[in-house]
Amino acid sequence: MLDLQPIVAWAAAIATLGGAGGLIWKLFWNGSGSKANGEKLDKLTVTVGNLSERLKTVEDDLKHMPDAKSFHKIELAMQGMSGKMDVIEERLKPIAGIADRLQEVLLSRGER
Repeated sequence: MLDLQPIVAWAAAIATLGGAGGLIWKLFWNGSGSKANGEKLDKLTVTVGNLSERLKTVEDDLKHMPDAKSFHKIELAMQGMSGKMDVIEERLKPIAGIADRLQEVLLSRGER
């Protein structure tokens, strides 16, 4: 009878070597996947660099902006100024009345 064990052993060895050889070929000599990944990584590195520059610009601009406490102080100051403007408006009403009466007197003198 024909002994198939040596043939099976050789076939397994050849298959194993073929698989390992294919893996080595893919990783080192025909690494198109890793080359594409490298290109993507380079693009991402550039993008991250650009975003880092933009973020630094925004952070620099925010340093000059007022914070919440400053906004609150500005709001309180504006409320105080609004109250003062209301007082000035009330004080100017009699002066406006005097100006209206003077205008009427001058117009009535001009009609005579």
